[in-house]
Amino acid sequence: MRKTMVTTGLSLAMLGASCLTTATAAQAAPTVVEGPDQFKVQLVSLAGTGCPAGTAAVNVSPAKDWFTITYDAFEAEIGKGTPKSAARKACQLGIDLDVPPGYTFTIVQIDHRGAANLAKGANANVRGVYYWSGEQSSKVITNTLTGPFDNVWDFHDKVEEDVISVMPCGESKTFNAKLDISVRPGTSNPAVNGSVITLDSTDVSFATKFQLTWEKC
Repeated sequence: MRKTMVTTGLSLAMLGASCLTTATAAQAAPTVVEGPDQFKVQLVSLAGTGCPAGTAAVNVSPAKDWFTITYDAFEAEIGKGTPKSAARKACQLGIDLDVPPGYTFTIVQIDHRGAANLAKGANANVRGVYYWSGEQSSKVITNTLTGPFDNVWDFHDKVEEDVISVMPCGESKTFNAKLDISVRPGTSNPAVNGSVITLDSTDVSFATKFQLTWEKC
């Protein structure tokens, strides 16, 4: 069995934090440290056809170096007797990040994991739009699978740390993620061979993981 793993370099100004509001040559670089015990993550809003109420949850690692979102019903499919609306499913998440005073963090990588069974000629997309509440900018990331494919898949979206935006130390903000998955027939015949993609935790340990690095202000 083969697992698909894709790494994408991102120029993502919105997915990070810095404990300096200004940067000068005279200022020392922040010190990378372990995540604070007081760091808390809360899912404050949930909406969309891919994540009905009660089907998504947040988990934070003991070391505070990542947090995950898991889903129970995030699946898109095409096939005989399947409604057109099933070909694309979406989910909007509002995630409160409570950072204690004296600390700042950077989201250095976003991982997505799921499973797919795609007929030859079919293709599927996993798309994410990420932004902080109150900010105008956002980043769109799209990854694609092409059939034939029948396996677990992983997409790893790397964040370029040198373009991370500045955010004051200890500030608590809401991070927003708009996720959607879709499957298209392409050259396949869905009436004969259907296709499906999932972004859920039914068969995998997590669905979306945000990996963090911490700095002391």
